Amino acid sequence: MDWLYSAATTFLNTFGPMTFRDFRMWHAAAACLAMLCAACSATPPVEAGADVPVASNLYTGTQPVFAEMTRERGGSWVFATVTASDSPGGTGFLVRLNDLAPAFDTRVAECVPQVYPETHRCSPTHPFRNKDTGMLDKIINGSIAVGTAGKMTELSQSYETAFDEAAFNRAVDEALLNTGLDRHRLINVVDTFASEVRLARAETAEMARHASDSRSRIDRIQLAVEPQVSGLTEYYEGDLDFTELVRLEAADSLDVSAIELNEQSILPCDARQCLVTAEKALAALRQEVASNTEQLAAIARPETSEYAVVCNDVADDEYLLELTCPETIVVLSDNVARLHVGATILARDFDTLLPSFDLGDQRLQVRIDGESVTFSNVT
Repeated sequence: MDWLYSAATTFLNTFGPMTFRDFRMWHAAAACLAMLCAACSATPPVEAGADVPVASNLYTGTQPVFAEMTRERGGSWVFATVTASDSPGGTGFLVRLNDLAPAFDTRVAECVPQVYPETHRCSPTHPFRNKDTGMLDKIINGSIAVGTAGKMTELSQSYETAFDEAAFNRAVDEALLNTGLDRHRLINVVDTFASEVRLARAETAEMARHASDSRSRIDRIQLAVEPQVSGLTEYYEGDLDFTELVRLEAADSLDVSAIELNEQSILPCDARQCLVTAEKALAALRQEVASNTEQLAAIARPETSEYAVVCNDVADDEYLLELTCPETIVVLSDNVARLHVGATILARDFDTLLPSFDLGDQRLQVRIDGESVTFSNVT
């Protein structure tokens, strides 16, 4: 209002007295000029939630980081919450910390008089909006009553509001100072955290695949079975291949999972403690990645591996056996498994086996020996 009064005084001193009609015409022209100047000096309009063009000389970091700017009881501006989302979640004003740009609607607004929340672009009490001066006085002074449905009575004229960049920049500077927020350092930690998460995911996924392949090597193991035969050993002729009677299985699942990490685990956080929280999260991430990488490396390149031994009682084509095997076996890195097996021969089937027989007289002798029958003429 001071600038308008000063301009009117200068005009009257220069051009002489004016009628009330002349003054209203001059006032309208001045108001239009003021809105045009505000539009020229303000930052480009930003849709709430929309992507904002990045200025290479102002933008810091690669991960977008936002902070909610609010007033304390004393009226000073501070940052309350730092978040990775540009969706408004509180009663404050969202600021993108990468370039300190507003992350709320900054378009010029044509407004209808009614009751608005403070953060609405049509609100007469919005701290970062230039208003139609005449309408602002009427609304703030309370000369207009609020009617039904929040509509204001005794007023039909619409009004415009435009983004006040200077007021916004002053508030941001004040919030940075009051909160003690080192935004460059915070954004750098957030970027580092996100890039290390992506790298760890890729590396551990590859290591997990290699570890799974390494553990799935049963088909490459050379099984050397050393049997201890007992029971009806006189029937055993050493003609059994015990490697066909025993098999190995994985002691547990061969699938090795990669590390599951939450890329957004730092944010949101309290603005005053966010840098400390972010640095602790980054240190914890590096420790977790190192631990899991060491574990996957040990699985992928084992000196020994343990496998379960499957060894049931077997009925061979000729032998009826009872096998005794250990539950597990350790396979060395040379892929050779030496397995001690106990084999008890319970019975054996003989095809065309005849009893021992020897009978004869002075003319003929008949002898049965195993599977052979011999007739001898003794005359």
